[in-house]
Amino acid sequence: MTGIYCITNKINNKKYIGSSIDIPRRLREHKSNLKCRTHKNSFLQRSYIKYGSENFSYDIIEECEKNSLINREEFWIAKFNTSDDKFGYNYSPFPRRPRLGIKASPETLKKMSIANGGENHPMYGKKHSPEHLANMSKAFKGIKKPTSGVHKKFILKNSQGEIVEIFGLRKFCRENGLIHTSLWKVAVGQQDVYKGWTRTDYIAPKIQIPNEEKRFQNIRQMQKVIAICNGKEYLFNSMMDARRSDIFDNPPFANNITNCCKGKVKSCGKINGLPVVWKYA
Repeated sequence: MTGIYCITNKINNKKYIGSSIDIPRRLREHKSNLKCRTHKNSFLQRSYIKYGSENFSYDIIEECEKNSLINREEFWIAKFNTSDDKFGYNYSPFPRRPRLGIKASPETLKKMSIANGGENHPMYGKKHSPEHLANMSKAFKGIKKPTSGVHKKFILKNSQGEIVEIFGLRKFCRENGLIHTSLWKVAVGQQDVYKGWTRTDYIAPKIQIPNEEKRFQNIRQMQKVIAICNGKEYLFNSMMDARRSDIFDNPPFANNITNCCKGKVKSCGKINGLPVVWKYA
């Protein structure tokens, strides 16, 4: 059964809205995770622990087609206002981007830093083996960064009051014995003067160095890829275009798409809860 479901707290009438292509299975997962205290939604989990399992009901509120699941979920979240913690448990009114518009508090950021820093970091006290480093080097050798060959043009005044056009600020600083970060702060207006250099009112947009277009043809993230889900194929001009598409439940990572195209993983990302297989066009 495909559609929208609702988990309701009978005591305070707060609700959690969700969608699934298999609602009975999804509700079983919710019940199991809540019972084991491993549910990803901390609001719902804490409420479950406080009020007990007997005070929660699980209902199907609408059946719909797969391609309209997200839109209908947004509708019901808005209808019951469940993204407001006074009325519900949903993190966000946007199911496609559950963290969109939500900023972590300073306390949460500090907890995240402690949880992932120092001895808690997975690479703490470890080093990559020479073989792993060699494989990393081999994997990225010859691949240019997306910004390779792209420079921003700055127009600054030197200590003699002369107007100087600069293409490639880092290289210019290296050739003239200047500190790149200090001159950059002057160029973007964060600092008034550095060794007599001052900012003018003009900053040109990014430009492409002539004949550099060919350098981007072999960048893996600029390759055309095809997403295959449930027998349907979706063509994207690049992996970044795929990330920007709203057909996916969550934006797939470019590296994961690459691994899927190379056969290292079976799938990457989901569309309406179904796994997506990738290949190069």
